Amino acid sequence: MANEAPDSGVLFHCTAGKDRTGFGAALVLAGLEVDRQTILDNYLETNPNLTQTLQQMLDQAQKEGAPDYLLAGIKDLMAARADYLGESYAAIQEHYGDVAGFFHEGLGLSHQDLLDFRRLYRE
Repeated sequence: MANEAPDSGVLFHCTAGKDRTGFGAALVLAGLEVDRQTILDNYLETNPNLTQTLQQMLDQAQKEGAPDYLLAGIKDLMAARADYLGESYAAIQEHYGDVAGFFHEGLGLSHQDLLDFRRLYRE
């Protein structure tokens, strides 16, 4: 890991913002030692940000005659739910013990890597 603060930002995204991006952002925040409730609140901000997109998808599906179960599936697919993030944490706990174990064993980051990351990205 570099010892100097980067001079540019990083952009990462996915279709709905809750899966790869949402979990990736949760891990970044966890690496910065942000509390879990704040991480969850941040993750759930996806929902109001997708309201218009979701409504457009539902309108189009209804226009094409989609049955109610398909409309419900679209809603589930596009929603960020606390239990989705909770399942991710549960999988990490099962395989690595905790998020720190995931950073070390799963991602191969050293203790110093995490210290450097925190020093570079905390205000």
